[in-house]
Amino acid sequence: MSDSASKPSRWLTLLAACFGLTMLYIDLFIVNVALPAISHDFHAPLGTVSWTISGYVLMIGVLPMGMGRLGDLWGHRKVYLAGLGIFFVASLACGLAPNIMALILFRIVQGIGAAIMTPGTLAIVIRAFPPRQHGLAIGIYGGISGLGLIAGPVLGWFPVPLIRIHPCQHTGMDRSMGCWLRAARSHPFGSLCRR
Repeated sequence: MSDSASKPSRWLTLLAACFGLTMLYIDLFIVNVALPAISHDFHAPLGTVSWTISGYVLMIGVLPMGMGRLGDLWGHRKVYLAGLGIFFVASLACGLAPNIMALILFRIVQGIGAAIMTPGTLAIVIRAFPPRQHGLAIGIYGGISGLGLIAGPVLGWFPVPLIRIHPCQHTGMDRSMGCWLRAARSHPFGSLCRR
């Protein structure tokens, strides 16, 4: 395949990987500003409600190294899509959580899905680009993905006072479903990362 023919494929792959990581970063910070509202609605102390964040963060902090190895063994695309599927189902479950303990459990499962996805995104980007473009690709990947760190608190605040929808009830489902479809159906993403 010529360099010019594969160029659009690389950029679509980079876009899919950036979108996936941005989604994870948004969900990392989106619940922070809604903690008081979640506490009020579930009639739970703020210390208990804060486990919706801690459980998610613990999973992202502990599991990625092992998940990266699974990607090496089974293929980064398969592992990434599995993590994205878990993330989507957990996001849906968060929105339907009947009580605070269920919400905490579903956020932990959501964190497991995020931890499965995280190491695979960079591996996918590295495989998509030739060595001379790795710096450019990783810079774009980090910059775009970093926008999720900024967007999370803003998106978390926006729906709470206006329409009383909690961020954990809507944000992960729509983005993860779109990302999963894009990654699963995208020929460049699949062909570059298949093992």
